[in-house]
Amino acid sequence: MPTLVERAVALPFRAGSTLRGARIFHPEGFLCDGEWAIERGSPIAPGAEALRAGARHRVLARVSRGAGLPDTLPDFYAVAVRLVDAYGPGAHQDLLINASSGLPVLHHLFLPAPRWYAQTYSTCLPYRAGAGLFVLGLLPPAERGPGPSQGAMRAAVAAGVAFGIALAPPFGRFSRVGTLRLHSPHPEGDDTPYDPWNTGGGLEPATWLNRVRREAYAQSRRGRGVKRAIPDQV
Repeated sequence: MPTLVERAVALPFRAGSTLRGARIFHPEGFLCDGEWAIERGSPIAPGAEALRAGARHRVLARVSRGAGLPDTLPDFYAVAVRLVDAYGPGAHQDLLINASSGLPVLHHLFLPAPRWYAQTYSTCLPYRAGAGLFVLGLLPPAERGPGPSQGAMRAAVAAGVAFGIALAPPFGRFSRVGTLRLHSPHPEGDDTPYDPWNTGGGLEPATWLNRVRREAYAQSRRGRGVKRAIPDQV
């Protein structure tokens, strides 16, 4: 059960989602398919099944603009990644990864970007998987990213995009461990609820900030009338 403090902090998310009639953040986006492939393990996440060498999963991702600003302006971009059936039928792993920085400490911040993949992405908030804390990130492709419009983002995904999957300790740099490929944007329907507490396999969101985030997401779903379809797997 959430504490009174967690609920008090999260309630504005419910109010904002109710007023907006959509997610309070990342209201506009689209779904696409993809593949998750881990090429080597990392000593900072030894207990995470989804991050072990050889792990491969089908992905359902949501690519979005964070603040819902006009298409011509930079925004707080994000990629919500679902490893479908990662721990069995209907037991998915969700990862919410936001435009951030590849630099130590700064990779804990949500940062705007001029283009969809002009910079490194990060979960920003920490995880734990049998060792110390770490953040999970996506390293951008080598080619220049598309413009800020959702149409340009969709076209880039249709052509195929490959990110590097990377991990970093709280005060360290990212180290690549695998590849996330995105392709085949869906024509419509993007209200699939993603939640970092859809998790398992030894991978756990850490610290009180993630507990507040869990309640904030629950309140946001209630505000827009979406029921939680997946039980907590921790």
